[in-house]
Amino acid sequence: MNKPLILVVEDDAPIRNLITTTLKTQDYKYIAAATASEALQQATIHAPDVMLLDLGLPDLDGIEVIRRIRSWSAIPIIVISARSEDITRALLEMDMGVTLLSGTGAYKNLPTQVVMCAFGRGYIIPVKKLVQRIDPDAFVIVCDTHEILGEGFGTYDPTGL
Repeated sequence: MNKPLILVVEDDAPIRNLITTTLKTQDYKYIAAATASEALQQATIHAPDVMLLDLGLPDLDGIEVIRRIRSWSAIPIIVISARSEDITRALLEMDMGVTLLSGTGAYKNLPTQVVMCAFGRGYIIPVKKLVQRIDPDAFVIVCDTHEILGEGFGTYDPTGL
């Protein structure tokens, strides 16, 4: 199996080493960068398949790194945010069903939370704007779901997306 090339962008050396060591033990190919400038250079030279990005970089804000990468690439970029409670509260105020998962983060072994919310296509832009307003550093994944199963969910209606 040909594993993807991962660009790890993290200025904190112990965290960067933890991530790269974990990737190495799982036989992933990776390159590492400690600054935004280095990350942009590595992304241009190596064209990685995915980027793990810390937003608090010393030379340039991680959001600007994303903007620059997006001007020429659609590479998946994974970012972590610690402001899940505010986002959850705001989604609930929009009458959205929200699931908040709690656990221990892989990087610093600190408490971590993930917010999950199912909504129709008409809500994609409002939800993204809401999350960006509350936490510009948040990591948001929007997935196209064809069916949701289980008690408590309404009947599947593909026209309601």
